Amino acid sequence: PATFIERIEITRSPLASMTSQGAAGTVNIITRRDFGPSGRQITVGTGYVEGNGTPGEFSAWQGGQAGALRYFIGGGYQRRLVQESSDEYIFGAGGTTPNRGNLVNQHRKFDEYTLLSRFELAIDPANTIIFSPSYLRTNEFRDQNTLRLRTNQTSADRDTHEIRHRIRETYGSYLEWQHAF
Repeated sequence: PATFIERIEITRSPLASMTSQGAAGTVNIITRRDFGPSGRQITVGTGYVEGNGTPGEFSAWQGGQAGALRYFIGGGYQRRLVQESSDEYIFGAGGTTPNRGNLVNQHRKFDEYTLLSRFELAIDPANTIIFSPSYLRTNEFRDQNTLRLRTNQTSADRDTHEIRHRIRETYGSYLEWQHAF
């Protein structure tokens, strides 16, 4: 969620350290790290996109410090709605004689859940242990209807309806030891 972003850096020209995949430049998204001794935020958003419906977002985070432990815990939910419809008309030789086609109406809904956290434990002034677990989940619902047009393209001779539900989950963790010399 956008509430976890501290800043975005854009490098327009390539650096010597970049691979050829970054030849046109890079976008570097910096997440919150300096969340201070305490803080919190709740964000709610919605809108309307013609043809796609009403997307929405909710996110919240809490940061703080308890003795030598600094922490940041945040979570979010986002709904994205996508309509990917297409019409295909096929013509024979010369491009004037109709020869079938497809009318595809597809609606997709994505419900995305995010949980991010960061814990920093100062063992002494020179040593800090950092642990950052994360969890991401996406539920995708897809409803697709395809009409295959007859040769004359005035009616359909086949109607295919497909409904899919897919879940993607990602678990991650990062452990770091910082030592100041």
